[in-house]
Amino acid sequence: MDSGKWTGETDSDLNVRRIILFMAGMAAAIALCTAIVFMFGGVLTKSLVARDPKPSPIKVAPSEKAPGRGPLLQKSPAADMRQMNREQDEILSSYAWADRPAGIARIPIQRAIELASVPSVESALVPAPAPGKADEKPGTRPGARERPALSEGTKP
Repeated sequence: MDSGKWTGETDSDLNVRRIILFMAGMAAAIALCTAIVFMFGGVLTKSLVARDPKPSPIKVAPSEKAPGRGPLLQKSPAADMRQMNREQDEILSSYAWADRPAGIARIPIQRAIELASVPSVESALVPAPAPGKADEKPGTRPGARERPALSEGTKP
């Protein structure tokens, strides 16, 4: 029976040979999958390179090329933003012709806000009647007759 000393013999259901064969099989399967992935990657790379457009026949001066492979970026984005804001502020705060032949002018934004907030802005924009034609309403064609008002039961 059990004397308390270990003799080196065990009653175990473990089969060391099968464990080693299983591990060798797993290593072989992993190696095979790795090889397949690398071959497939090579095939995909070749097909994608074949789809790339041909380089332009126009020669580009070396100074025009971007350093490295990245896109051309702004040298000083903060200064560019300040310059753009100054230009937009100038446009928004000055008078200028938008379309001179059509008589369309640009006015400063603050003045436009003041004009838009005036309740009688529509009457200020409608031209005054010509002298001697005070009987015509502003905004109507000369000689146009007024339509009678509709009653509640009639349709237009």
